Amino acid sequence: AFPGRVRRDLPPRPLCRAPGQVAPLGPDGAAAVPGLSAPPLPPLDRIPTSLPEHVIEARTSSGRVGISGSPYQLFHQMRDRRVASEPPAALAAVPAAEGTSCSSKCRRRENPVGLYNLGNTCFLNAALQSLAHAPLLSDFFLKRHFVKDLNVENPLGTKGAIASAFAKLLQELLQPEGTAEAIAPEEMLRALCKHCPIIAEQPGMQQDAQEVMAFLLDALHEDLNRIREARETRRPAREAPAAAVSSSGLGELQKPEERLAAEAWYSHLLWHRSLVVDLCQGQLRSQVKCSKCGCASVTFDPFLFLTLPLPARLKRGRKVHIEEAIKAFCVEERLDGSDSWGCPRCDRRVSASKRLSLWKLPLLLLVHLKRFGFEASGAWTAPSWKIEGEVWTPPQLDLGNFVSKTSPQRASLQYDLFAAVDHAGVSPFSGHYTASCRRADGWWRLDDSRAEYLGRAGSEATERKVIGPWNYLLLFQRRDAPSEPEAIPEQSHRRPELWPHVLDGAEEWSFMGDSASRS
Repeated sequence: AFPGRVRRDLPPRPLCRAPGQVAPLGPDGAAAVPGLSAPPLPPLDRIPTSLPEHVIEARTSSGRVGISGSPYQLFHQMRDRRVASEPPAALAAVPAAEGTSCSSKCRRRENPVGLYNLGNTCFLNAALQSLAHAPLLSDFFLKRHFVKDLNVENPLGTKGAIASAFAKLLQELLQPEGTAEAIAPEEMLRALCKHCPIIAEQPGMQQDAQEVMAFLLDALHEDLNRIREARETRRPAREAPAAAVSSSGLGELQKPEERLAAEAWYSHLLWHRSLVVDLCQGQLRSQVKCSKCGCASVTFDPFLFLTLPLPARLKRGRKVHIEEAIKAFCVEERLDGSDSWGCPRCDRRVSASKRLSLWKLPLLLLVHLKRFGFEASGAWTAPSWKIEGEVWTPPQLDLGNFVSKTSPQRASLQYDLFAAVDHAGVSPFSGHYTASCRRADGWWRLDDSRAEYLGRAGSEATERKVIGPWNYLLLFQRRDAPSEPEAIPEQSHRRPELWPHVLDGAEEWSFMGDSASRS
């Protein structure tokens, strides 16, 4: 439904649960969350040897759910047990480091609130915590700006269920009036069980945190889509513009590439206008070139996640810089055999080369490290693997040198890391997800209902706890992002001056007709 949504159609997965993760039961023994069963606890000795030290400690601590007692008793024992680690008193009032673009005017709780595991839901808890610590996204909901955008009539949305559940969850997690040290995200899980196929069809099973986060953002987009007319009555959006050139090179494009990119963005905004587009969507340039005649096609497409390939040689104990992964994303690849390209000049399928380039980058950049690989098979027992090496990522990342040289930018592309979703384990079918999130006093690791203070932002010792081979998703905010959600540039097909594109001269916007002049 939402461009940039990355789906992976996987066969049903076996039930894999990290030790101690159980579904809370009601007094009658039934699952507390409709649609979820309460499977038996697994043996405690099934802990992957590659788990980081902090996760092994958490999994074997006597304070963790699942060590002794029934699931029902243990869940309620945890309600009365303190699980948050306090930061040192001297650091409690330390402001965010200089240069961060985090909003600070919306009052928040001093210490983070954990999320109870409701039956192998660590993947969901990690995704929710990382999104909750996206300053502009969370403040937009905390200040109730989402109410004016709610689109309950959109047939592609959830009639506001996901957006409303997310807003309520943020209130419980972040508002200073709360006193609970951990809460159960039951309303959010109910909404997901109703609307999210990968959760509803496999209740209680481990899922991919990236897929779930992508679904959440997709659902938030449709629930808050500012287009009110029914999809069937909207005027059809044009295909993203493409240009064919001769073998003499791309210099013979009939239109400047920035103009083609702006046309594609205009077509995209005819269908998609929401906070998620404003904050999280960028644009990629895709070039396919015939190896026979040199004819080339250039298209521009929106993206939600920047999915970076990792080298197969990146074994455990080895390290590469994230810049290498970005370069690998932009490396030219060959299209042969079943992947061959239909060249319009040769009028047949031919071998071709394909290259992706970064064109426009969003205010919130969501990076997905492609750690998991799967072999094509119809069974869940198909061979799979995980690339376990470290992708070193500096907390401040400058991507100015990685966008296409022919793409003019309105702002410098300097980003600050504010959250990471981490995965511990050796298989995509098992393991455990946690989140590391930056707050006013520094970095915290959120492991289900347990919160652990990692240290002050900017400290090398803290960075070593945040960045490592366990990172799976990395969330950045651009340095020039507004400090308050009211100032987010609202993307509209009628407001090209708010687009990330730079065109010279009014005649360049002629493709919009009179759209730019209509209110």
